[in-house]
Amino acid sequence: MPILSKKFKKKEKRSLIVHGKGLDELRCIGPARVMDVTPSEMKEAVLDPKACRLSCGSLDDSRGKDAEYNAQMLLDCFSGYPYLRRCSSFTYVWNSFIST
Repeated sequence: MPILSKKFKKKEKRSLIVHGKGLDELRCIGPARVMDVTPSEMKEAVLDPKACRLSCGSLDDSRGKDAEYNAQMLLDCFSGYPYLRRCSSFTYVWNSFIST
């Protein structure tokens, strides 16, 4: 991650570099290392969905399907559909929170 962060530091106003459980994205499957990179500094942190009271599952639990299914899952998630207490729903919410 340090080599990648130096490249982003030169080109972007702000970047988040993520690595967790072998993925380069945030998913509710466990902790992830995150580097917050700006031209003036780099900060590293560990983000754990359990610390935010989000349920964790396996990688398979967090996978979507086709585009139509994924779009409907996202719409259901943000409409508060009651059965959406599963890993994929928490992943949508967590990424939305982190990106703001």
